[in-house]
Amino acid sequence: MPYPKTQTALMYDAETEEIVAWGYPAATMALHLPSAQADKCVYIDRVKLLLDEEWAASAQGRQVLLRLPNRSIPRIIADFLGKMIEQIRVDFGTSGRTFDVDSIRWVLTVPAMWTDASKDLMREAAFLSGMIASRDSPNLVLCFEPEAALLSSSFPPNDMAFDDVVLSVDVGGGTADMSAMEMTEDATAPFGRKFNEVIPSRGTVNGSIIIDTMFEKYIEDQVGHEAWTALRNDTGAWAKVMAQWVSIKCGFDPASPTTADLTLPRAALKAIRGATSELSFHGLLSGGLDATSESEDDGWEDSFEDTILIPAATLLRIIGPVVDAVVALAAEMVRDCDLMDKPVAKVFVVGGFASSRYLLKQLRAALQLVNPAISVAVPSIPGSAVLTGAVLYGMAPKIVATRVLQRTYGFGQAVPTADARFEGMDTSEWAPVSVNGVHSFMHVFTPLATKGESVSASEMRSTTTRALINGQQSIALNIFAVEEDLARVIRTTNPLCKQIGAIEIATTPGSWDESFEVKLEFGSSEIQVYLTSSASGETRSTPICYDLHE
Repeated sequence: MPYPKTQTALMYDAETEEIVAWGYPAATMALHLPSAQADKCVYIDRVKLLLDEEWAASAQGRQVLLRLPNRSIPRIIADFLGKMIEQIRVDFGTSGRTFDVDSIRWVLTVPAMWTDASKDLMREAAFLSGMIASRDSPNLVLCFEPEAALLSSSFPPNDMAFDDVVLSVDVGGGTADMSAMEMTEDATAPFGRKFNEVIPSRGTVNGSIIIDTMFEKYIEDQVGHEAWTALRNDTGAWAKVMAQWVSIKCGFDPASPTTADLTLPRAALKAIRGATSELSFHGLLSGGLDATSESEDDGWEDSFEDTILIPAATLLRIIGPVVDAVVALAAEMVRDCDLMDKPVAKVFVVGGFASSRYLLKQLRAALQLVNPAISVAVPSIPGSAVLTGAVLYGMAPKIVATRVLQRTYGFGQAVPTADARFEGMDTSEWAPVSVNGVHSFMHVFTPLATKGESVSASEMRSTTTRALINGQQSIALNIFAVEEDLARVIRTTNPLCKQIGAIEIATTPGSWDESFEVKLEFGSSEIQVYLTSSASGETRSTPICYDLHE
């Protein structure tokens, strides 16, 4: 089958900010963009990285946003999603099927380690693109990338057996995400299997983009800041350089130390020559024509002219720290599974950097020290493992049967001062107020689910609450998460409490004894909150994130 993914790339007209190309055509256009046209276009590769807060704040991220002043991050993501939707519409028409955006369940994958502020921006981008009719539409499902990879890897020809605990290591561009799950056989479950999370997912920002950033710094050190800036701003020349670098970094193996040859296209040399008259490269140039040659034969612009020789020791300094960080996190996950008496049997490595020879070698060496029986493998099509797993998850979200909570979740409410939970506590600074004639403490954090618990798919946790005063027109409920283990009652005004969402419902006029049922539904990639009136039966619901930070 053809490779089922396109490149998350966009090419904009710098003046109008209109999309010129997207996907592979955008990447191809960048590779062949003449130097004279570089300042007239804005090229963005790996669009989704803009949702990584650290990358968006980096020099490269800021440069993109500065060149597109009328485009917010969600708007840029929405531009890509919109083009994807247009293509899907065409494909539906070609196959003779009717395309109805509202009848489709859309699945967007996100790194499990991203803050939910980033995940919330993804939902906003989907709304802006026209993918969903409202931001809280149930037609959009967010799927964690390492989980998706694990789901797809559970089918032949991959070697995963029932009752295996498997660690999924998704090493992409911006992040390295990991999930550890146990696959059990269940004839009643989707696809005859279900997955139970053993320990919470974790991640690190040490994706291959960090290696690319260190590589860029190395090139800058060789040619000087001014020349590097000129090269980096020449979209076509830089795309040719990076295309070679991808092959170099994935093929690197310090056990077979060789000098890597990075061949510079003439366009790159033109960009550099325009910025500096001193092109020594500190003695690292080799072969080809003289780099300082005045030859300006535009017919040879795409030909190769000179080579930077990168020593093996330098490659190790560039690639090694990221590989070390990924390996350390994987070893930590394996040890923590052992502590749960759930030893990891297999490790599947997926994502764009899964083809790194050095990464795989280091993972095998380190993890087999923890557990000699562990096998480390790359699925049959590692680049599309997340994609195919996302389809499986969209068809049957409950295939992930249980998740382990990383935080305690609840809401704030007024609680009578005589409540047993305050017994033995010093509440002298908690000034009570009268709530419908009852002395009560305000904003008391009321947990519905506790950190470390394993919650099943669609598991509901519920309680009831009431309006604070008679005649109140609506009741608004704020949902909070607490990172730390709680050994005492706290109020939501405590800095430990982080608000992650809110929901509001109208009260029923004339109903003086109205109560409201609060339900939190866990087990998916988002929490679903329900608020139901006992008087009217009306229910309001909204999805919220697990860890949205202020």
